[in-house]
Amino acid sequence: MADDLSAISGIAAGRAKVLAEELGVESFADLAAQDVESIVAALRGYPAGRGVGREAAALWIAEAQRRAARPN
Repeated sequence: MADDLSAISGIAAGRAKVLAEELGVESFADLAAQDVESIVAALRGYPAGRGVGREAAALWIAEAQRRAARPN
């Protein structure tokens, strides 16, 4: 089941699309299972000059872990 990743600050529809296409991330649990370097690499060229840094990627993972742990 796909979650609305744009609920996490810094992830807009375009970044969510790249994460899905490059890493198969479609849910908070998927994002929570990623590592910082994979996210940074996947978004390196999106769009030119608008990648994501390690700190932001770590914050996204932490937020995804919190959201994935919440009961529906």
